Amino acid sequence: MRHTNPGLTEVIAKAKTMKALADDIGVTYQAVQQWVRQGYVPLSRVTEIEARYGVARERLLHPRYTEALVQPQFKTEV
Repeated sequence: MRHTNPGLTEVIAKAKTMKALADDIGVTYQAVQQWVRQGYVPLSRVTEIEARYGVARERLLHPRYTEALVQPQFKTEV
């Protein structure tokens, strides 16, 4: 199943192809295909892709991580 992630789509467009993206960041073409199928980039690759292509990490992450960035789920006690 293919999930649409606008951030990942933008990165691929900036790289020109999935193969070019894979070569640029040192992963296999199959890894990039898996990200497209999943609809998100692995946490371990997000900061590198953000720096190289200028796409915000929030647009690349799995939704559960994006939600944590926006609203941390921890309590602070004084």
